[in-house]
Amino acid sequence: MPFAHQEPLALPVRAECDVRLERTCAAYRRSEDDRLCTGRWHQAVMRSLLTLKLLVFARRSRSR
Repeated sequence: MPFAHQEPLALPVRAECDVRLERTCAAYRRSEDDRLCTGRWHQAVMRSLLTLKLLVFARRSRSR
């Protein structure tokens, strides 16, 4: 993850960004497939769930 506070800024290469994006999209698709909400409010419910998921996101620390 790129960040810089008195540290060099290290950005991932394009290929790594593409892989991360694909993994994220696949995870969200699987998550959506697990939901039972169908019909008129499906899209609104899915957007709300995604919003809540993003609000509570916390990166897992990696062992070094």
